[in-house]
Amino acid sequence: MPQTTGPLAQLGIQWGTMISVLVAFLILAGGLAYLLWRPLTNMLRQREEHISAQLNHADEEARLADERLKEIEAQLAQARNEAASIIENARKIAEAQSEEIQERARQEAERLRRQAEEEIDRQREMALSALRAQVAALTMEVTRRLLEKEIDPDVESRLVEEALREIEAGPAAGIGR
Repeated sequence: MPQTTGPLAQLGIQWGTMISVLVAFLILAGGLAYLLWRPLTNMLRQREEHISAQLNHADEEARLADERLKEIEAQLAQARNEAASIIENARKIAEAQSEEIQERARQEAERLRRQAEEEIDRQREMALSALRAQVAALTMEVTRRLLEKEIDPDVESRLVEEALREIEAGPAAGIGR
């Protein structure tokens, strides 16, 4: 081959070798592209689909987590409402029981007061009866002594009965009133 002079020749590069190396490179690049381009694009497409699926899955999980959070918040609100309702019911029950206990105490106090009044009335009546009996006995004794010699027994008995009627209707009967 003839030697050419030029800038490439001065570098020691030959055109024939360069063209053959360029053709070999293009064939190798075309073959590699033909052999590797589809698997490489398939791999990149699969990787893209996998990432997209993971993002979709993450979005779905986030949506489900938001829904679950809303459900839990709703349940918590419902539990708070139920707790407030239970507390209110317990307060009402306690108030009702308190009122019932107070009413029973008032009724018991009233019953004891009435019972005490009745006992006082019984004791007063017993005392008045005893007083009347003593007054009648004393009156009879005094009358008998005063009139022992002057009045006969029939008149004495009539006077005693009159004295008893007067005692029952008179000031002794007013003692208990």
